Amino acid sequence: MIAGDQEFYTALYRNLRFDRFLAGERYEFALAARHVSAGSTFARQLHDVTYTGIDLSFDDSEAEQLPPNSTIRCQSLDHHLTEGRLYEVVSAFQVLEHVDDPRGFLEKMTRLLGPSGKIIIAVPLAPSPAPEVPAFPINMPPHHLTFWTKAALHRLFSAVGLRVVHYSEVPPSPAEDFLFWSRRFSWIRQGREFARLDRYAVMSMLTGVAAAKLLAGRVNYRRADHRPVNHLIVGQLP
Repeated sequence: MIAGDQEFYTALYRNLRFDRFLAGERYEFALAARHVSAGSTFARQLHDVTYTGIDLSFDDSEAEQLPPNSTIRCQSLDHHLTEGRLYEVVSAFQVLEHVDDPRGFLEKMTRLLGPSGKIIIAVPLAPSPAPEVPAFPINMPPHHLTFWTKAALHRLFSAVGLRVVHYSEVPPSPAEDFLFWSRRFSWIRQGREFARLDRYAVMSMLTGVAAAKLLAGRVNYRRADHRPVNHLIVGQLP
C-alpha cells in the first residue's frame, strides 16, 4: 500500500477544504482529555499542560493561531524520536489508518513514553456507516489504508506490549454529519467491498456527496442516526 505524502495531504486539506472538516468539534478529544493529568478538553483547551505536535503538513504561517502552551513541528515520527524526548501521554487521532505499517508506527510511539505513560489512539470504526458509501475516496488509498475493529485494536496494543486501560466507541460528532448525509443519499450501500469503482458505484457516491455538501452543517442528521463511526483506545506500559 502507498500512503499519501505531504503533497497529497496539502492538496486534500487546502484545495478540497478538508481542513474545515478536521477543524469541527470531535467528541474523541473530550474523551481523551480524561486521561491527561490536567485540562478538561483536548488541544486548544488543554490550558494546564504543555504539548508538542508533529505534522508533515504543518505550515509555519499557522503558528500564530496556536495556543501559547503548544509547539507544532513539521517533522516525521522517526525524526522526532532522534531528539530523545519522553512524554506522559502520546496520542494520534485519525492517523493510524493512514500509515502503511500500523504496528511499526505504534511501536515507535511507545518509545516516546515516560514511566507509566499512556498512548491514546482514535481511528475510524469498522463496521460503521462511513464504509457503506461506495467509491468514497476517503475510504481508499492513498488516504485510508486500513480499517479497525475493536478486536483488531486490542490485538495491536497487546502485540506492542501495551495494556488496554480504556476502550470506547465515540458518538458521532458534528464533524461526521457529512459522512451521514453522503450515506443517506447514496443509493448503493456497500458491505466489505467498499472500494467498488464501477460507474454505478461512482454515480451513487457523487449523488451522496452532492447532497451532503448542501445539507451538512445546516441540518443535523445525527439526530436520526446515532451509530458511531470512530472508536478510541488507551494503552499503558506495564
